[in-house]
Amino acid sequence: MTVRRLALATSLAILAVSVSAWAGENPTGKWVANVATAQGSMKLTFDLKAEGNKLMGTLSNDFIPATPISEGMIHDNDVSFKVAVDAGPGGKMMLNYKGMIKGDEMSLTRTFEGTAPEGAAPEMKLKAMREK
Repeated sequence: MTVRRLALATSLAILAVSVSAWAGENPTGKWVANVATAQGSMKLTFDLKAEGNKLMGTLSNDFIPATPISEGMIHDNDVSFKVAVDAGPGGKMMLNYKGMIKGDEMSLTRTFEGTAPEGAAPEMKLKAMREK
């Protein structure tokens, strides 16, 4: 009986380590990126929360209030989500973000859904750091 309990305990410990290693990085928290624009440096704040493989949260900066993300997903260390921002008289503009989390750093690539607005880079790479 003792050997069985030891074998069961060892098996459960190995399973727990395997599951935690498979789960990847947890994106929950506040992330800040400073990006260079034609108007100067701009601070982007991502406030994220993971529930299973679903990613929720908001994106904000000095010009837009907290705007909900949509279609947020996390798989291992990979994240992806979309943000619809008000583009003024032109209506909404959809921003797509994809990237990877490694520790307290999140590397993202932002693209536009459809054509990029005049003067905007069609793709932008940025690094966000987790606030502690």
